[in-house]
Amino acid sequence: MKTLAVAAMALSLAATGAAHAQGADPLEHYDAYFAAIDAGDYDLASEQGEAAWRAAESAWGEDGDTGLLAFTVAQFRVNTGDLDGAAEPARRALELANLSGEYSENEARLLVGITMVSSDPAGARQQLEAAIAGLESSGVPPRDDIIRGELDLAMLQGASDPGSAVELAEKAVEQSRGIDSANLRSHLAQLGKVQYVAGEFGKASMTLAESLNMWDQQEIGVLPASLADTWAWQAMAARASQLSGSDEAPEGASGGPGRGFGGGFGGGAPRWSFMADRSMCAIDYEDFEPVPFPEPEGDTVTVGANVVMFDLGEDGKPTNIRTLASAPGVPHYEDFIAEQIGRRELRRFVREPCRPGQVEVFAYDF
Repeated sequence: MKTLAVAAMALSLAATGAAHAQGADPLEHYDAYFAAIDAGDYDLASEQGEAAWRAAESAWGEDGDTGLLAFTVAQFRVNTGDLDGAAEPARRALELANLSGEYSENEARLLVGITMVSSDPAGARQQLEAAIAGLESSGVPPRDDIIRGELDLAMLQGASDPGSAVELAEKAVEQSRGIDSANLRSHLAQLGKVQYVAGEFGKASMTLAESLNMWDQQEIGVLPASLADTWAWQAMAARASQLSGSDEAPEGASGGPGRGFGGGFGGGAPRWSFMADRSMCAIDYEDFEPVPFPEPEGDTVTVGANVVMFDLGEDGKPTNIRTLASAPGVPHYEDFIAEQIGRRELRRFVREPCRPGQVEVFAYDF
């Protein structure tokens, strides 16, 4: 679980509440926000954080404490993965930064940059470069939000300046290790992606495998989206490394927590399976004649990976086939992979029960 960083804001709001004649409503929501965090109800915390900020806008207007509440909800949502929901309060926090003594303009700019990575990569890069340079020049020590920003910036730099991108990402992960970050697993996953984009496929495969192996099997009930995403990238990196003849990724590098590569689809693709009820199982299939892979356009070699979940019917045939993650930037071929899975018939169970929520990863190239 990610550590929820809450800036030192607990704070001045309580101390200055009396200064706001209409401050009761924002502060009530603010108290409810912290109570929800303590109870582990992050959806409610997000709602109450936004309610506190909106109430402050009505009651206090252009004020440093209004900016502080906007910054608080933006930071919370970035830390819990709601980047779309963080965008508006982050921008508002940046607008009001000069009125608050509790957070800096560069801290707000960092959040703005993080929220823009998908929607406006060029703008995000500009914001992140300015924020990180400002925070470093101010002597702010490494912490999770800065490390996150550095890794996002490295990913944005990857295609145009791969050497600098990898250097920045590797430095960020070393900082993560140095502060014993609770988010090291996700930081490693991001480093692996940067290495892949920079063409360092062997390193990427090993870095992503390290991230995968940090997952505790007991944490896994329904496959988390972040695990599926990392798994797809790792499978793609391993296949790319194999194709490129890289000697940096030894054969048998892990394709999942505690498991190695097995034989399978797509020319030695990794296969690691676990069940929604947390029991591990291994499966085998009757021999079948695979259908031809779709012909690509052009002469470029493309490597991709999909993480696919399916159920097993009473007749042993896969049903309810759905894609959980696809390595970005490549054709996804969900229909083709579903057809391949659907033509197989289970031969034996190595461990029972192995029926609900079977998961496999497929790497392919052409």
